[in-house]
Amino acid sequence: AEDDLASFATQDPVMGTQVRALRSNAGSWMLLNQTDAPEGDVAHGNPLVPAFATRPLFAYISIDGATNGFHGWQMTGAANTEVLTTSGLPAGTDFVAATFEAPRADVIFFTPGQATVRVRRIMPGAPWTFSAEAPFTFSGAIQQLVTVSDATGPKVLARFASGALAIYGYTQSGGFSAPTPITPSGAAGLLSGLVPMPGNSFQLLFAPSAGAASATSVTFKNGTSGWTQTAVTA
Repeated sequence: AEDDLASFATQDPVMGTQVRALRSNAGSWMLLNQTDAPEGDVAHGNPLVPAFATRPLFAYISIDGATNGFHGWQMTGAANTEVLTTSGLPAGTDFVAATFEAPRADVIFFTPGQATVRVRRIMPGAPWTFSAEAPFTFSGAIQQLVTVSDATGPKVLARFASGALAIYGYTQSGGFSAPTPITPSGAAGLLSGLVPMPGNSFQLLFAPSAGAASATSVTFKNGTSGWTQTAVTA
């Protein structure tokens, strides 16, 4: 997408599923265009960079009956075009993506509550296509994945249903690396979320009880000593 564009996948009561592009003009947003998308409820979406030094796509998960689909759209001021897609994903699928091995990006599909993830590399092909999936089963059920960065590049931070946290590297030939455990201290309550931050850092969010709003954050940053806790903020 272009720097001043925002993208949305919406369920219009008349037009059905629409992918819409909005542009900021001196702080005022205007609708540039809208395009019919494959019908189905939209679960969630995020920007996705398919390869190093390329424009990000707008990618989202669709609810296709008993399964999910993935759709990647090239968004410009002139047109919206679907350029990457797959179907038949398990219900409840989420995804993260990064260029773990430049220049190509890998998409990690996961389902909260399940231990197995499926990794697919984005390859050139009119203009993009997926490689065959590579499944990997972790030692426990995953609750959330986010991408974080250290001095060597992108990594994956995993939050397990047990409450454990670990950071992994990934390569196509070797799969996921041995885990680097993350052990926060000084925060009360339940771990409720992970937030990647700029500058090789991330935050862990804690809530006083299940379903409550997060009330405390714990910040970790990567430096010469590896990943270290730097702050607790209430």
